Amino acid sequence: MDKVVIHPEVPGMALPGVDRVAPLRALHWLRLGWGDLMHSPVSFFYGGLFALMGYVLVFHGAQDLSLTLGLFTGFLLVAPLLALVFYDVSRAMELHRHYPLHHHLRRMLRVRGPGIGMYALLLVLAMAAWLLLSAVLAGFFLKGNIGGLGGFAREAFFSGEYAPFVAAYSLLGVVFAAVVFALSVVTLPMLMDRKVDFATAATTSLWVVRENALPMLVWALLIVALTALGFATIFLGLVVIFPWLGHATWHAYRDLVDR
Repeated sequence: MDKVVIHPEVPGMALPGVDRVAPLRALHWLRLGWGDLMHSPVSFFYGGLFALMGYVLVFHGAQDLSLTLGLFTGFLLVAPLLALVFYDVSRAMELHRHYPLHHHLRRMLRVRGPGIGMYALLLVLAMAAWLLLSAVLAGFFLKGNIGGLGGFAREAFFSGEYAPFVAAYSLLGVVFAAVVFALSVVTLPMLMDRKVDFATAATTSLWVVRENALPMLVWALLIVALTALGFATIFLGLVVIFPWLGHATWHAYRDLVDR
């Protein structure tokens, strides 16, 4: 299939071209991301730090259901920001360069600081809003002493007593995550790679989703499925899955935004 490039026209913005890709193109990104991961031992180290941080954050509040659920799902919201190091590693590999860990961490703080700072602020606000919403939903639907996440999960799946809460929580979670996803698909890799501001990168991300609705749905479902697998292994799987998705996201950006 010939390459189709869309040139968005937004007043006051100079946006790059947006490529239309095949519905299952995400499998290609995962393959390229896996190749980067296998050639980057530092990625496993950083993935281990991420998994440990996630475990501590989520299970530290294991006796407070609303807090645990909020952290469990909100954890996904900040993942693109934490994956900055993997974008930089993949970018260096494209240039046939290899740098130590501290180089990539330093670039995360130095390169495109204002734009990345704006994105970080957006994620902080989104995380705070989601934690508040989780607490409100739990307070409205759940009565009495529910206990921790384990006890609630058993009741929810086997008794059906909390079906209204699960349905409302899932629906709002999907809407919330979809908005954040649309604003995040290529935003951070673009900020790392080009001299653009946050508004330009985020608007480009929205255009990418608009022009590739089905491929983006497939990509989102793969991210959710792989991340769920990481959670199911008590975060151990994320040592591999998180850096793998980070590297794949870089290749998605390269494929979706015209150079």
